[in-house]
Amino acid sequence: MNWYNTMDDYRSDKESILRHQNPDDVIVLPFDDPILSLIPGSSGRYYFSSIHALHDNTKGTFLEDGWLIWRDSEEVRLIRTDVLPEHMAVPVHLDLIPPAVCCAIAAGADPASIPRGLGTFPGIPHRYQFAGRLGRIRFINDSAATTPDSVIKAIMNLGSGKLVLIAGGGGHKNLDYRPLASLIRARIHYVILFRDDPASTRLRNALNGMDEDRLRTAGDMHEAVEIGISCLDPSSDGILLLSPGCSGAPLFVDLFQRGKQFISCIRASAGSERV
Repeated sequence: MNWYNTMDDYRSDKESILRHQNPDDVIVLPFDDPILSLIPGSSGRYYFSSIHALHDNTKGTFLEDGWLIWRDSEEVRLIRTDVLPEHMAVPVHLDLIPPAVCCAIAAGADPASIPRGLGTFPGIPHRYQFAGRLGRIRFINDSAATTPDSVIKAIMNLGSGKLVLIAGGGGHKNLDYRPLASLIRARIHYVILFRDDPASTRLRNALNGMDEDRLRTAGDMHEAVEIGISCLDPSSDGILLLSPGCSGAPLFVDLFQRGKQFISCIRASAGSERV
């Protein structure tokens, strides 16, 4: 969104990809999006949903009654979600599994191989990645959350205990941070923002009126992690979550460097163990 004035402009560019596909190509579309699911085109298409079963004769992957299901010429129950690895069974990843399965099968994967692949998949770096622990404090690297909506999903995945969020540190993409600010007020004990970068400034403005003791400021990732750990007690359940809600630049080179810095700072500050 850094390059577009409106969502309509952004969507038009995405639609142009489909307009230039041929019948041998495949596009994977969200079944639950009333606009994207109806984009016209001549290529083959698969649909995905983590919310609803697909309509009859609709090809794709969906979740229903605790099962991940693939449908093409016939319907195949691939794997139950309750036997997935713990790090894959959280909602933020369950939303991503159906489109990933569509892409894998479109690229030639045998549907019968999908359960084994999911059962041994270690997760994606920087996407709600478990990054270690210090006592009962868990560290989660979600540097790939580059929009406020992504941060909302990450927060909604968090369980009980004290929650500390590191956010900001990049460009805001002209997105609305007010819904995220409302959730932060309700769910997050402390939020740590960076100094002067566009996203931190926008989120700080959206948090106007929040208790100043709950709103902290850091100059770099090392200071942010130090503040986050100081807000938590290793003898009690707690989570330090990096979920920025923005691009990596200008404070970092990109989201990958940001996530790597978070992990290295955790190891330096807490000596945390990865599992």
